[in-house]
Amino acid sequence: ITGATFGPRVPMILVEPSATNLVTYSEDFSQNYWGKQNVTVSAAPVAAPDGSMTATHVVKGTSEGHLVKGQIVTNGSDTISIWARTVSGSGTVFFNYHSGTPSTVTDEWQRFEVTANAAHVYAVNFRGSSTLDELYIWGVQAETGSVATSYIPTSGGDAAARTRAADDLSILGSQFTNFFNSGGDGTFYAEFITRTITEEQVYVLAGHSSVQRYMYSNTSDANLKSFDGYSSNFGGDIQTTLNRASISYDSNTKTRSLNGSTDLTSVGAGVLRDSTRLAIGQSWSSTKQLNGHIKRLIYWPYHSDSL
Repeated sequence: ITGATFGPRVPMILVEPSATNLVTYSEDFSQNYWGKQNVTVSAAPVAAPDGSMTATHVVKGTSEGHLVKGQIVTNGSDTISIWARTVSGSGTVFFNYHSGTPSTVTDEWQRFEVTANAAHVYAVNFRGSSTLDELYIWGVQAETGSVATSYIPTSGGDAAARTRAADDLSILGSQFTNFFNSGGDGTFYAEFITRTITEEQVYVLAGHSSVQRYMYSNTSDANLKSFDGYSSNFGGDIQTTLNRASISYDSNTKTRSLNGSTDLTSVGAGVLRDSTRLAIGQSWSSTKQLNGHIKRLIYWPYHSDSL
């Protein structure tokens, strides 16, 4: 259970794929690793987002400047993320090359995500149409893929790039057999948030094989689906906010609903009843993750007609 919350302190499970932070001094911007053009850096007098006193105060000189590291990112569609806030008030800066729309920063810590540009990682870029002359920053990350995962610190010690393993959450063995109605009817209800939407497959719940996919979506397709030999839509697209989905099955049908949509019932192969384990927020093969949070997962050992 992570510290992420939804509403009044509701804990949620975070499930993410493996990721590597390619930036090797992700918090220590005083290092020569970071090129400094017309900027000065010093310790910030405010706590970083993690509560430590490791944030950095960046101040622009008399002309345009930036804090940059080049030749890390290998793909122009990779993602750079950084935490930033102003000293006071609000204004705009770039966290990539000074083109397009700058990011608006306030006096509250926010995590900003931008697409990599020209293989450079900008911790801050006071150029172009920027309106700020100083900024507090912390925790820069560069990683492959089109969305950011949670922050992986690399400062300190050898300051090497570091990799976080994929989350692997499964219910199996006696913990599974103690509650699952093996060979019988069942109903699942899930509440979840995903960052990915259409960039990758999204798995909310799966069994032990490719024909026990209770809730998932395909790449480039936001429509939530189930698959048991028959592919069946839930009747709507996954949203970037909290999603609520349910699926109920018996020996020959599946009934689905997403975010209050009308129940859809279609033919089923009956094999959703035969799972030998549950993969939470990931595929049956543990190769695809939700890249998001699960707030609630409820199971009833009955078809919805019997609830």
